[in-house]
Amino acid sequence: IAVTVLTVICVIVGRWRKKKNDVKMWITIAFFALCTVGTAADLLGFYIKGNSDGLLNTVGMFLVYAVVMGAYSTVQIRRQVYIDDKTGLYNQSRCNEVLADPRPLKASVGLIMFDLNNLKVVNDTMGHEVGDYLICGFATALKKNISRKCFMGRYGGDEFIVIVRKTN
Repeated sequence: IAVTVLTVICVIVGRWRKKKNDVKMWITIAFFALCTVGTAADLLGFYIKGNSDGLLNTVGMFLVYAVVMGAYSTVQIRRQVYIDDKTGLYNQSRCNEVLADPRPLKASVGLIMFDLNNLKVVNDTMGHEVGDYLICGFATALKKNISRKCFMGRYGGDEFIVIVRKTN
């Protein structure tokens, strides 16, 4: 128990000093702490009752940890599959899924397509870093000026789409 407590403290201090605020790390630390408390309760129960039926506390905490980490990992994988790293908008795969949805529309929908003109010229003359800066700037402008209820995605290199639902 003492080793676990010291390990958790060292990890917390190390992450705090490096200013790394990782959700996965905090979930792990919380469950290590709960498992430590569960183990202490199990040991105390063993010495008081004389049997080890209290081991279920620790095992239960590990099972809860496994379920929570599985759910968190699923969310992270989904984000990696559908979100464009540069812009934070939906990527082309997600755009294609939304556009190919076979369900009939129940309300009016507007589709807006954007193409950043002459981005190839910018990339060729000023470099891809400048082109990426322009792409990210445009994505930021979309996020600031388009309702979060609308679907926004980066359809290609310099192509973006916005789907506005319930519009005329």
